[in-house]
Amino acid sequence: MLLQLVRKVSTVPHILALPSHPSLASAISQHLDYKISHIPNGSFSNAETKLVVPVKHNEKPVIIQSPHTDINTHLMELLLTVHACKQLSSTPVIAVVPCFPYARSDKSESRNLPIGAKLICKLLEAAGTDEVITVELHSSQTEGFFNIPVSNIQTTQLLADYVISTKCKDKTILVAPDAGAMKKVTALSELTGLPFALIHKERASDGTISRMTLVGDVRGRNTVIVDDMADTCGTVIKAADLLIKN
Repeated sequence: MLLQLVRKVSTVPHILALPSHPSLASAISQHLDYKISHIPNGSFSNAETKLVVPVKHNEKPVIIQSPHTDINTHLMELLLTVHACKQLSSTPVIAVVPCFPYARSDKSESRNLPIGAKLICKLLEAAGTDEVITVELHSSQTEGFFNIPVSNIQTTQLLADYVISTKCKDKTILVAPDAGAMKKVTALSELTGLPFALIHKERASDGTISRMTLVGDVRGRNTVIVDDMADTCGTVIKAADLLIKN
């Protein structure tokens, strides 16, 4: 799906591989036989981001950046590259951002908390982005923050095909490690016909997990833990420990 969306962009596409995931950009470039330029990390002595964008006026830039570790630096690289492309070329600029930054901050729990995902959408638009391609947004409502076209690629069918292809399908149960993953697990269950279980997670006042309770019977079954987002994978690890005990 990602390749299909990138393929249709232009007759003169130019992939710009930013530092976050050069191997992904190279794989897309090789598969589609598109021109690619790798833009290296660069900064001034005061740590401001520095980069040079090698785009010609008749080329349509496809910028690939998937912020993960140094998210704020990766985000600034993306915004500056988009802005530079708009100055260099009159053609639309496509931003391919598989891992969308601040995606979990898609709503405000109280008035003193920012909606980070909405801000990132507005920053991309302000920089000059004409279209965004991303993968599995934390919440589909984030698409509504954009005033430009956005393609939110879903992977549920891909996961379902893999689970169905395994030899142990008849003894498998899907597990949601918390309530946030239930929507994904339910959709996967409908596609595969597999049963599912839920782990109810409670947090202490400091944000740490205080208790996890399994709802469902997993005895004698192979378990597939399906989570919608993972940083340290602490929830997944604790869920696995709980499943082993049961």
